[in-house]
Amino acid sequence: MKQKTEILLGLTILFGFITTLAGIFSFDFSDSYEVLNQYGEPVELWGFGIYAHDSYFKAPILIGSDWSVLLFLLLPMSWFLLKYKKSGSEKLLLLLTGLLSALLYYAVSLAIGVAYNRLHLIYILFFSLCFFSFISCLFLLDHKWLKQQQERSLNSRFVHFFLILSGFSIFIAWLPDILSALISDSPLAMLEIYTTEITYVIDLAILSPFIFLVLYLVKTDDSRAYTLLPVTALMCTFIGIMVIFQTVMQLLAAVDVPLPALVTKVIVFILLSFYSSSISFRYFKHFKQVSDARDPAKP
Repeated sequence: MKQKTEILLGLTILFGFITTLAGIFSFDFSDSYEVLNQYGEPVELWGFGIYAHDSYFKAPILIGSDWSVLLFLLLPMSWFLLKYKKSGSEKLLLLLTGLLSALLYYAVSLAIGVAYNRLHLIYILFFSLCFFSFISCLFLLDHKWLKQQQERSLNSRFVHFFLILSGFSIFIAWLPDILSALISDSPLAMLEIYTTEITYVIDLAILSPFIFLVLYLVKTDDSRAYTLLPVTALMCTFIGIMVIFQTVMQLLAAVDVPLPALVTKVIVFILLSFYSSSISFRYFKHFKQVSDARDPAKP
């Protein structure tokens, strides 16, 4: 199974490079044009590259995501995969799984949230590869072995606070926008040409409940927490990095980012990223020197 997982990871990284580079080369804000959306409101579209039919507000966000994925996911994953193929290190496999969870978040956002373009089949294949690579890595990880190495180090108030704060922060960031739209009987703010906001769906339906599930596993000292907590922390760390790149790209494209959104969304996720990065650092630092790779006699 290890060899098949390595092949899946290699293909996932390859298609990741294809999608990110196509997005990065779309950064040209000189071709924008205006259309009417399904609500009869004027919307400015990007007009260039693979994101030509996405909105002028959304395209820089997508390009910022592409840059962050390329630099902080695909390049490290390529290096970790090469080292993992030689060593079979459980620590490297766990790092790959954590980064892969963030890549899966990115892939589903592309496959469902981006305006239809000629890479649609590539997006679907990339999403599929990310999903099955992630599942395959989870199956390979030995959570009982990881628990023995960590020696209950995760069940602390520091970790509990991080998970509670992360889970509720997602609701604080997105739920007011949805409730405001429902109360005013109007479409979501900045919905523009889209039928829904995919980030709201992923974060509220999957990410936040998943974080609270991890909290339960940690509090009960379930061995599966020793796999899922570092994976969650790495994903949250990357989301903060991605938000920084998204904001920078919007500023470069002269997009007006409202101050409330900057405070409740951008700054909150960046602060959570710093917090989650400390969780990740503590976890991986705690590995014993002799435990970086499994015992060769271990099945």
